[in-house]
Amino acid sequence: MTDSLEVARVYAWNWFEYYALQRMTVFHFFLIFAAILSAGYVRVLDKEPMIGAALGVFLSFIVVAFWRLDQRNVALIKLAEAHLKDHENRLALEVGAGIKLFGQADVERPPFTSFSSIFRWVFVVIFCVGVMSASYPFLAQ
Repeated sequence: MTDSLEVARVYAWNWFEYYALQRMTVFHFFLIFAAILSAGYVRVLDKEPMIGAALGVFLSFIVVAFWRLDQRNVALIKLAEAHLKDHENRLALEVGAGIKLFGQADVERPPFTSFSSIFRWVFVVIFCVGVMSASYPFLAQ
């Protein structure tokens, strides 16, 4: 393997690692932010229902913003994956097909066994909670 191929592999791996970690970190902060907004909603709902409704709307907007950030991170991760898969194919010619880990990971999986599917459902559920939270003060009157 040439030095330039090794440099490209390291570059692609570092790119992959950086954006995969960023994806997890952003999702972690999303969960914390959603929990804080939800706690604030519960706290103010009885005394100031309109503030509660505003928090519900804000929660829904936050879900959309974090979902878009997640989509961007996924796209950046896939850029590195494409190069790493190509590198694996070259490496497989030298050491055998067992090294194709990305290819093995791309097989069909049962539902809710990938980060993307789990994250998607968390975003959908919390978005619905935000919409219901925003609607509740108007429906309860």
